[in-house]
Amino acid sequence: MSAFRDAVAAATQGTPYCVVTTQKGFDVQLDIVNAQWWDLYNRAGLRKSFRWRVTERKSSFTITDRQINVAWRGGVPGFGATMEVQGGRIFSFSRQKIWAISDHGRVQPVVDYRFNSREGRDLIRLVARQQGLKERQPLILQLTAAFILVTPIFFAGYGIIRLFLWIAGIQN
Repeated sequence: MSAFRDAVAAATQGTPYCVVTTQKGFDVQLDIVNAQWWDLYNRAGLRKSFRWRVTERKSSFTITDRQINVAWRGGVPGFGATMEVQGGRIFSFSRQKIWAISDHGRVQPVVDYRFNSREGRDLIRLVARQQGLKERQPLILQLTAAFILVTPIFFAGYGIIRLFLWIAGIQN
């Protein structure tokens, strides 16, 4: 256990998030099995769960987002035989508000749910700043950024070479 993990766990108290220890750090995830939250998730029709994988180092950390499809069976969350997982940096926002006859027999909002994938990252970053830790980008994001930067340069270079060969009369 680390002080960083413990501080994040303390910050999630009373929220729909929980902290799970991993080999290289910890995960912050939606607490879909907690009875306090499962009714809201079920009524909102939650189909995707988010997990923020935190890898700790001495004075830094990385956050990798993971999105997992969730299947609901009889109001109880369960993971199906097939699972779709996305990783990297995921930007997701959803909001759902449903008015219907409530359990009390009145027309009122029975679902008022919003989700922003930044919430988990922001919670982790806030605690990290308090601990004096610096965020580093995960390797997958560094590779993606490098690919995005190199691709136009590669194609521009290819076009310049083709133009040079055409001017020199070597290629049509």
